[in-house]
Amino acid sequence: MPVITFKRSDLEGLLGKYFGSEEELATALNRLKGEVESISGDDVTFEVTHDRPDLFSVEGIARSLKGLFRIEVGLPKLSIVNNGLSLLPRMFLIGHI
Repeated sequence: MPVITFKRSDLEGLLGKYFGSEEELATALNRLKGEVESISGDDVTFEVTHDRPDLFSVEGIARSLKGLFRIEVGLPKLSIVNNGLSLLPRMFLIGHI
């Protein structure tokens, strides 16, 4: 299975949540589909199952933990502005352009 190493400070910065202990961090990460191999200072080594490519980066891990901790859930809210642009479909027949 893939093994990634990332900085604990990067994860905490992206997450906006700071873990009080290594045990608290390991418990949170183990709730994802993976297993903490080691935590050494600021370096975290995390083994991830191959079917979760979203967890192959610290950004993906942070995104998953945000959902787990109910920091951010659901789809992001996007604002749409009507700028007057319209797209019209056009059909072309083969040989008649």
